[in-house]
Amino acid sequence: MLYLIIDAYLDENLENYYIIARRAMSDQDDETAEKYYDMILQIDPNSWEALFYKTYCNARNCKIAGIRAA
Repeated sequence: MLYLIIDAYLDENLENYYIIARRAMSDQDDETAEKYYDMILQIDPNSWEALFYKTYCNARNCKIAGIRAA
């Protein structure tokens, strides 16, 4: 029974994390998106979306990307 409660809690959090991460991506807030995609990966390490966009946001936040944009 306890496992079902924990699973339901994690599923609800996971959905909320996806919503927040996707909203941050649409707002081009890479730092927040990366943070929430990382939280998703802690719950679901096989999420291709979280892995892809976490890496994507990390690349956009690196100093080399900032230099190229200048």
